[in-house]
Amino acid sequence: MHSLRRRDTRAVRQLTLRVVVLGIVAVGSITSPAAAGSPNAYIANTADGTVSVVNTNGNAVKKTIGPPSGNNPVGVAVAPGGQRIYVTDLGPDPSLTAIDGRTNKIIETVSLPDGDAWGVAVNPAGTRVYVMHQSGSLSVLDATTSPMTLIGNFPIGSIEGAVGVVSPDGTRLYMTSSQNGFPYALSVLDTSNNNVVGQVDLNGLYPAAIAVSPDGSKVYVTGEHPSIAMDVIDTETLTLTTTVSCPDPPGCLARGVAVKPDGSQIYVASDNGPLVIDSTTYNLSYMQDLADPDTCMNVPGGNIPWAVSVTPNGKRVYVTDEGNDSVFAIDLASYCVIKEIPVGAGPQAVGQFIDASPYSLSGRVKAAVKGAIVPLPTATVILSRPGRADSAVSDNKGKYSIPHLPGGVYTLTPTLTGCSFTPPSATITIQRKNTRAPTFVGACP
Repeated sequence: MHSLRRRDTRAVRQLTLRVVVLGIVAVGSITSPAAAGSPNAYIANTADGTVSVVNTNGNAVKKTIGPPSGNNPVGVAVAPGGQRIYVTDLGPDPSLTAIDGRTNKIIETVSLPDGDAWGVAVNPAGTRVYVMHQSGSLSVLDATTSPMTLIGNFPIGSIEGAVGVVSPDGTRLYMTSSQNGFPYALSVLDTSNNNVVGQVDLNGLYPAAIAVSPDGSKVYVTGEHPSIAMDVIDTETLTLTTTVSCPDPPGCLARGVAVKPDGSQIYVASDNGPLVIDSTTYNLSYMQDLADPDTCMNVPGGNIPWAVSVTPNGKRVYVTDEGNDSVFAIDLASYCVIKEIPVGAGPQAVGQFIDASPYSLSGRVKAAVKGAIVPLPTATVILSRPGRADSAVSDNKGKYSIPHLPGGVYTLTPTLTGCSFTPPSATITIQRKNTRAPTFVGACP
């Protein structure tokens, strides 16, 4: 079973997957850095050593990069804003490659100090990259230097399916490990000092993928188990609170996992078909069972689903299929497959391969002074939602910008000592390109 994590998986098993067919004035706007308004999906093709760049607007490969390094690219992490994409390579010479998200060209490839480089994660600021090695260590790299520099390599215990994810506030790294007598565990790393501050036993679940809820309160771990699809860990108490069972043992072989931007649903790639899990009740359904048969007439074949990512507007998921050398684009309103996209050989793309934070908020803050409207510098604009807060200070022209935002519902609040605002805050839904922010009117003495 565990050999499924190697590039020979297509020869090991040929499973059938039914993927779904199934005063003061503040003025701003939401923009996407991509001209098309949709981020790219970066697919690591383990069997041919390339990376396919899929445009999620047209659902077609726009470029093939490769080989990025060595011949076994597997893990993918997209830095917030999509400016950089990081790809791990298993080896025999393990490495990490950085790709420019604007040009889709390789920036650099750096060697890693340990073998079997598998999972990769990047912090919300884009300054730190974390590489999980199946051979038993964690590499932490500084992404602000050129070339990237190794901050340290730390033991985490040898484990296949070594994956990790950074909390929305950037203070913690959650990663799978086999430390301290736990054969399969979730380890919690304090990112300020790279020390492990907690561990949770995964109850025998052989890990394959990991994700964190948008508010940072839950971590979801999927993996191979006769009856378990996913473990749910409470990040405050560091306890395993819920075990989500497979609907039809002897096992759903759950691998990739992704969370809808609003946190309401969890998506899992499994051998019996993509799964939808309600994040409140943890009820589980196969997507093909939710699809309208009158709408979704064609059922494409599939083999070995591996990774899954959701678009930042929460309207589509993309599932890599290693057995068919393709990626399925699935509409989340109908659960129908929009398109099967041919990519390179053996696509895995372990991790979150679509930018979850492609939007930005920009605007101006002005003051009403003796009947005139003038720019107001030094005002702080705070954009917040549960588990996340971003802010910016207006410049001498009253302008501000907050980049790298995921989709969702936020509260926008302008502040300046001695000033009052009407309304005091506003609710903004960020889910499309060029959304207008509201106007705040206030008065300063």
